[in-house]
Amino acid sequence: MDSRGVPREARCECNDQVEMCGSDGKTYRNYCHLMESSKLAKIEQKPAIKVFKRKPCDSAPEITLPPVSVSNKTGSNVFLTCEVAGVPLPVVEWLYIAPTGKQIVYPSKYIYVVGQIKI
Repeated sequence: MDSRGVPREARCECNDQVEMCGSDGKTYRNYCHLMESSKLAKIEQKPAIKVFKRKPCDSAPEITLPPVSVSNKTGSNVFLTCEVAGVPLPVVEWLYIAPTGKQIVYPSKYIYVVGQIKI
């Protein structure tokens, strides 16, 4: 209570900005967000949410930006782009089908990971 007898509201500030997986299978930005969701769950008479692990929850691979068809001249470079998301980071392979029908798989060693950002 403050000097006027008005109850003060608690405020949670997290110095720890580590993503974590909750016991509900959801990834939280940090411990404060997990605890806030846990308190809301209790109010709704649902089970409390606990820290399952101090890293993001596993999630199925998802293509967030699909590739597009590309044509080029023989012997010239081609740049293919796509974006994928998932935990752990999915393995990406490119399949090239030559005009002769021959298939070539380009494994992930030819793929450049530009960066990972979670907003």
